[in-house]
Amino acid sequence: MKESDHFQTPQMILQRFPNYFDPCPLRHDLNKWNGLKINWRGYTFVNPPYSEIALWLAKAREQLDAGISIKIVFLLPVWTDRAWFHDLVLPFPHKIEFIRGRVKFIGGYYRPTFPSMLLTLGSWY
Repeated sequence: MKESDHFQTPQMILQRFPNYFDPCPLRHDLNKWNGLKINWRGYTFVNPPYSEIALWLAKAREQLDAGISIKIVFLLPVWTDRAWFHDLVLPFPHKIEFIRGRVKFIGGYYRPTFPSMLLTLGSWY
């Protein structure tokens, strides 16, 4: 994982998803908590480590297919040229909301050079 994988979701985004389960919580002991190894909940919000996006999208597909999750919202970079976008997003029901401007992540020293999006996965939005 890269240092930037530990940057946290800004409150302005988190407040849009109150009571959603977060498998990548703000403060957690990495030795005891691994959101990829647990079941998520019906409504889940994920700001995954950007170096591991494909792993987290695959986990989301598993949770949706098993009926464990109903709706999963991801905060992701707009990298539509990546394999994960073509293989794990486009083929499945989804909704994309592009975020205007650049997201200032908590713990980040700068705003990223890429735009961000909210990707909603599930059978309904």
